[in-house]
Amino acid sequence: MSRRLSAIRFAARLRNQVDPTANARVVAVWEGIRRTHGAPPEQAGPLMPPELFDTLSACPHTKVWKTRGRPSEPDLAGLRDVALLLVGFVAALRRSELAALAVADVAEHQNGLVLSIPRSKTNQTGEQTELVVLPRAGTPARGPVTALAAWLAAAGITAGPVFRPVSTGNRALARPLPARLRVGASSQHRGAAVAASGQFRGQTVQGDPRRVADDACRGGGDHRLI
Repeated sequence: MSRRLSAIRFAARLRNQVDPTANARVVAVWEGIRRTHGAPPEQAGPLMPPELFDTLSACPHTKVWKTRGRPSEPDLAGLRDVALLLVGFVAALRRSELAALAVADVAEHQNGLVLSIPRSKTNQTGEQTELVVLPRAGTPARGPVTALAAWLAAAGITAGPVFRPVSTGNRALARPLPARLRVGASSQHRGAAVAASGQFRGQTVQGDPRRVADDACRGGGDHRLI
């Protein structure tokens, strides 16, 4: 009902008409409905270690073909998903921000990489570009810098969208991933790794900054960098 009321309100404003949802009777009825049937919105929990590491382990790195004589090769979908999960987790990026990331937005830094986020949920007009640092990890296999470099090199991506769909022939397509991507649900075996914990829905890779900081401290990270 809330979405429908918002749609009515928006349509009225477009036509320069009086907002019918602002009527005192409508407001009173809607508040009564919310008091009686209201509930906090259900939110997907952030994917945190150790479930994050379980999901990373479930992503394949080698593509083995059933065709006789065809040699195995790097599994691009698996490499992409590893990079997607680690970059999204460490940089605390939303799905739309990951999908919109371009190679031109990634810059080298002595301590890792710097991502330029031209637009975000809190900066929808793009008036000021946000900079996000991806640090090098003590364990390269679980580091976003290493994972991103492996994906881009294997897919042969030098310009354009960073994260792209992968064809059944194990080739990266030219178009970007959809903004409403579902991380961890791109294939059955990766989605199962997330669902096994019973508390994640495969919709969010964005880490809660407080929980990320706590986990980094427990892992022995430098508190000055955290």
